Amino acid sequence: MATITLSPDPRPEISSIDGITIRQATETFSDIRDGVGTGAFNGNTQIYVVHLQSSGATTFNNLRRGIFTFDGSAIPAGATFTQAVIQLYVSNKGLSGYTAGNSSFDITEAELASNTSLVASDYERNKDFTTAFATLAYTGVTTGQYNTWTLNASGLAYLNAKTDRNFKFCTKTGWDRSDTSPATGGFVYYDVRMADAKDATIPKLILTYEDTPTPTEKTRPIGGAIGYKRRHL
Repeated sequence: MATITLSPDPRPEISSIDGITIRQATETFSDIRDGVGTGAFNGNTQIYVVHLQSSGATTFNNLRRGIFTFDGSAIPAGATFTQAVIQLYVSNKGLSGYTAGNSSFDITEAELASNTSLVASDYERNKDFTTAFATLAYTGVTTGQYNTWTLNASGLAYLNAKTDRNFKFCTKTGWDRSDTSPATGGFVYYDVRMADAKDATIPKLILTYEDTPTPTEKTRPIGGAIGYKRRHL
């Protein structure tokens, strides 16, 4: 078994990135969730990477989705991931009006137009990823420290299928991920430290994997039987 810890690049990004995509409007939950992005931001030291806000049951004005990517090109091509955790340092959180259940902090797959920049259209690229790779209830998130999301079987399957080794994740509220509208006005947010903090609070993806061994070279000696080449030490 081997373990590697990856983090997004701070500016200037070389092969990975973190940041947010956002839609700001005054409309129904369905419209704000399924609409096009109105902005994208990266380069912050700290930002709300999960945020939903409304002034009533049918008047929503802010929805954010966080983006975290990790360059795993240093991992051997034949590796099989057996465990994976994402660690994010949550500085602050807030909840008012909404029930705690769907105010969870969820992590899904992500897709982007680029590995090293964010654009507003990355918002709608990620609306249909509804399978949670990991989730923490609102009450399970502790501020002022790292919190750990352990990827489930779906998350591990995603990692093992990514032959390009560029791992992309989106952070969402449970409301957004499950396409479920709160019944009242309110807000929920999670404020997270980012790669541009350049300190001991940056995002981490910690991977445990088995490296597929290279087969021993075989030789065919005189007489036709297959043997193994003797290794001289």
